[in-house]
Amino acid sequence: MQELRDPTHKRFGTPLSLWLKHIENELPIDAVGFWQIVPVLKNDFALQGDRLVEAVRSAIRNLLAAGAIPVEGSDSNRWHAREDLAAPGESGVNLVVKYWQQLDHEPHVGDIWFALPSDVA
Repeated sequence: MQELRDPTHKRFGTPLSLWLKHIENELPIDAVGFWQIVPVLKNDFALQGDRLVEAVRSAIRNLLAAGAIPVEGSDSNRWHAREDLAAPGESGVNLVVKYWQQLDHEPHVGDIWFALPSDVA
């Protein structure tokens, strides 16, 4: 059986495993948009099919493990929690993946983000 290679970012050469490990580093500064995750995995790491889904799941898992919650913008210039996408552990990952798979477009800035609870209104 052939071992799967760790894909690298086409411009920066960052291994996927390292990118996924450090995705939560932005959280103390700003929320991480879903639009920043899916297109990068598809376009810059050239993932598709099951490998794309598993990488998205890993990104979500890492963000949730770092304490982030799914959010959307609000009128108060703070984030508003998406309670419909909040659940502990793998259930939360599954809810966000289902949300993504039901979108009729590529994720964009108007879709969900992940923010620390201290940044949520």
